[in-house]
Amino acid sequence: MKKTKFNIKRKEIQKRIKQNINVDKKEFLDLIKKASQPKHD
Repeated sequence: MKKTKFNIKRKEIQKRIKQNINVDKKEFLDLIKKASQPKHD
């Protein structure tokens, strides 16, 4: 269920946006990129 992990990440991002409206756009896009990539540990 990789989608679940992605949804959790999105919730984290949304929480951060609510806490800090002026979140850096580059950082935001970076988080999206990380969240959408499959993990290779």
